[in-house]
Amino acid sequence: MKASSDMNKSMADTNMKLKLELGNLRSDHDKLVRQHEGAARERTELTNKLTETSIRLRERETELKQAQARLTDAQESLATTRSVADTDLSPFFFFNLNSRVCQFPYNYKGPSLTVRTMRRSASATRRAS
Repeated sequence: MKASSDMNKSMADTNMKLKLELGNLRSDHDKLVRQHEGAARERTELTNKLTETSIRLRERETELKQAQARLTDAQESLATTRSVADTDLSPFFFFNLNSRVCQFPYNYKGPSLTVRTMRRSASATRRAS
């Protein structure tokens, strides 16, 4: 009988050890699940940030291309202006005022009247005629 009671005691001890080991494994499993969920959440956040950054990068590239196009247009305009200045019209300079090309000598000091006064006098002249 002693042998069967020793065997029962040994089985009970083994069963207790297995239950403790099972509890430790469950605890480790729960920790790993939480770590995995945290990593998945972080991966999702980083993916969203990467997507937003890619969109902003494309927008900035578009803005850069537009700025480069404006710069190219300005350079072409400058080249045109320089070529006009180098022709026989060189004593004059040109500029665009309200979509009208104006021509003044280089030593032009400006109008004696203000623009508003000139417009009023011009409209008054038109009304009088």
